[in-house]
Amino acid sequence: MCCDWMSRVVKAIDWAYTTSASEYKDRIMEGPIACAVDLKEDFFYYKGGVYTPVMGKDMGYYGVVLCGWNAQGQWLFKSSWGTGEEQFMWTSQTPDLAVWLVVEPTNQITLDKYEFDEPNDNLWNPGESINIIATLKSKGTNFTNVTGALSTTDSAVNIINSISNFGVIPNDSSVNNSTNPFKAIAKSSATEHDVSFALAVTADTGEAYLKYLFFILPIGKTGIEEETSYRPQVAGYRLQIYPNPFIQKTEIRFQIPDTGNPTSNISLKIYDVVGRLIRTLVDEEKNPGYYTLRLDMSKYDDIIAPTTSGIYFAKLVAGDYTITKKLILLK
Repeated sequence: MCCDWMSRVVKAIDWAYTTSASEYKDRIMEGPIACAVDLKEDFFYYKGGVYTPVMGKDMGYYGVVLCGWNAQGQWLFKSSWGTGEEQFMWTSQTPDLAVWLVVEPTNQITLDKYEFDEPNDNLWNPGESINIIATLKSKGTNFTNVTGALSTTDSAVNIINSISNFGVIPNDSSVNNSTNPFKAIAKSSATEHDVSFALAVTADTGEAYLKYLFFILPIGKTGIEEETSYRPQVAGYRLQIYPNPFIQKTEIRFQIPDTGNPTSNISLKIYDVVGRLIRTLVDEEKNPGYYTLRLDMSKYDDIIAPTTSGIYFAKLVAGDYTITKKLILLK
């Protein structure tokens, strides 16, 4: 325990969990998270490399800390056993459950939303440049001399204007950089994919302030895509689908946080890959809480061929918050 822990205490206002691999990645952007992995007996013979559970009896769930992932879909864990580098391991096994605290933040700047401006078809195609407009929001204090520095490690993208000044952001207010946007260009050889950006924000609050914010923009993608809202996840909103992939039937679970309003207008709809509406599952006022819907795709044979598998999307809309999750139907 650090000797200065009292000066760094934060208040936990809620807790949340997920079994969604995409949400693990979202949360890791904010820091490591506690999770559980279901190990088999062969784990005790693990000597390095990438662990893949194959044989032996189940040894139960073990608590670890999820630290990151790589392009091969492997996860980096930190365990409570061993010392030094021995505590870190790679595994091909997706975590069974991740849990984190939703804390009451102190003085900070958050990324309220982000968007890009492309004058032709509002799509970022290979060879085109875009203006990126970020909206920053303050909480807890006034921030002055706010500056953002945009970067990416994606070799398919060059950032032309990487620095933008946001000026002063008063407490509980939002300011964007529309008068001095970031600018990026996709190389003509770029293929369709998501580009990850890091935004380093510096400011004055009476002392130096630095925070890294992250977001994703797509190159060459049209129609409905997973997580197309380009809005950071609001604490408390959740959309989960399990099992996924699934054969005919699955469960869709969503959570509406208590934002101070007694009810919220909630829309939950299913679309196909070209954006055609398949079914409206929810379109009404809902109280804060947890909800579970059982989705049976065999009932939609008037729209979906009964022998066809495919990809669909569940889109949850609550006010100005939107989240879209991919469903994979097997038949």
